[in-house]
Amino acid sequence: MNNIQRIEIVNIKGKNKWNLKFNDLHANCPNLFVAPNGFGKSTIATAFKALKTNKIELDNEDFFEGNSKNLPSLELECKLDNHGKKILTADSNKNEISNIADTYVIKNPVYAKSTSRSYGSFQSQSARLDVEKLIFLENIPQKIEVQYKLNDIKVIYEKKGKIFLNIADIFNNVDNLELFCEKLEILKKCSKQIKPQKAIKTFIQQFSDIGTAADMKNQITSDDIKIITDEPLLAEVIDFARQLKELPPNSDKEVDLILTVIQIIEVVKAQHSNIKKSKNYLIYKEYRNDIDGKLQMFNTTGRMLKTKEKKNKLIVEFLSANKMSNGERDVLSFILHLAKFKSEFKKDVGILIIDEIFDYLDGSNMLVVQYYLSKLIEDCKKCEKILFPIILTHLDPALFKNYYFNKNKIHYLKTYAYKIDNDMVNLLKIRGNKTNYKDLSDDLEKYYLHFHPEVFHLDESNKQVITNEYCYNSKLFYTEINKEVNKFLNDKSYNPLKIVCAIRVKIEKIVYNWLSNDEDKRQYINTHTTIKKLNYAIEKRIDVPENFFLLQPLYNDALHLNENDYATKNKIQSICLKLDNIVIQKIVEEIFQLNEIT
Repeated sequence: MNNIQRIEIVNIKGKNKWNLKFNDLHANCPNLFVAPNGFGKSTIATAFKALKTNKIELDNEDFFEGNSKNLPSLELECKLDNHGKKILTADSNKNEISNIADTYVIKNPVYAKSTSRSYGSFQSQSARLDVEKLIFLENIPQKIEVQYKLNDIKVIYEKKGKIFLNIADIFNNVDNLELFCEKLEILKKCSKQIKPQKAIKTFIQQFSDIGTAADMKNQITSDDIKIITDEPLLAEVIDFARQLKELPPNSDKEVDLILTVIQIIEVVKAQHSNIKKSKNYLIYKEYRNDIDGKLQMFNTTGRMLKTKEKKNKLIVEFLSANKMSNGERDVLSFILHLAKFKSEFKKDVGILIIDEIFDYLDGSNMLVVQYYLSKLIEDCKKCEKILFPIILTHLDPALFKNYYFNKNKIHYLKTYAYKIDNDMVNLLKIRGNKTNYKDLSDDLEKYYLHFHPEVFHLDESNKQVITNEYCYNSKLFYTEINKEVNKFLNDKSYNPLKIVCAIRVKIEKIVYNWLSNDEDKRQYINTHTTIKKLNYAIEKRIDVPENFFLLQPLYNDALHLNENDYATKNKIQSICLKLDNIVIQKIVEEIFQLNEIT
């Protein structure tokens, strides 16, 4: 299976030496690199963006500590079906990565542009946000097209010229010109060598000089056709001519196919040196039309946006940042960058880095960009290409449900010094397994993972399933998880599952004690889910703090585990990512300082 096992970055931006190891960074599926702001995601983007054909080339400000003597390097350890296990290094003197992979980075295109204005003898300096122009081609191919006119052919063959069909469309198809380039030597031989030329001349002589084109063709016999097909070079051209696209009507008839081949030989005879150039220019025209089509489809600015040719480059110049919305700009930029990468993706392996573009899109735009990325992945699968799409994000997918991919891999870059015991994981998995543990699951839900004023004791049979003594009754369990909160708030190693459980129990207990009526308390305890409990309390005129609602992503999702170890690992990483936030730490601290009695 194609995967990247390790990425090592040395002396780039804020990283002296950074080793990232992966177990499941697989090809042809979206890989989400999740880390908080300031952790180093932009370092990854910068490292890949700095890759040139033969070396790494950094801007001065991107060297570690701003010192160009700190020589940068990027190393990949990967396992690829067609290449085996590889360790590829790029540094100031070499780039082994480019021998195997095409790399590309899509970043936010907005940058600050300095401007100045003169007021008499004074000058005022200011800055504005602008959008980088996108260069699609550094060198536009020379404008050379295959020159074909049916009348020119008719002139050559005089009275018999009417037998030829118009084949102009054949020369406007890239696949056809590609085939002509492959078979150019054979076509040139047919246009120059005596035997094929003699066969063509003899064949044409079999046509009458009078009558309609159809009458003239109907007179041709199978023996006449053998004049052409018995000549090996001509027979080979006829054979591959059957593959051509945009053939004129009646080309399924042998006579018309031969006449088409004769025209092609005439065109190649006069223009063989231009066939490849024509193909390249036609590819360029189709490429440009595709880009302009995408611009037209997604341009909602109300202003004209089209590709331009400037100094022999094909570019797109966007409007300045204040003349288009962030969503308009980011979607247009992303889709065009994706089109550029696809056109440049020539090797078997590609690495596409998407640097936080998805983090600032609204729902519909998120669907659009994920659709186009998914389509690129599917195209790569069909072509048996190996693509590693890597999305850098500070938004935890477990919290922000904005990724709709069918299959993706989440990689939490920041590792946390948390501790976890198997008994706590086991308890949460039993709670989620109502098929095998229906009664026990319900009891754990009611008395352990939510607040309940009554103390619940496990019976002896259930102690065989949940063996840890702090789980033998709900009071011991509450004491245990509250101890963990003290560790968390005092910056000690903690168990994240116990923390989030303690937060939920504490919130529910506080609100329960704020209720004064026994019947209200009973209804509150019997209400399912924390959010519904809080809303019930609000109906009873309890002033529930907003912070109790803000921590929903912690106490709602985190305490639901299943038998999938990969999902469990990611969920715990997600909890730690949230708990690592200083604002969340402050909210938790405030909650545990609240008085439980009104």
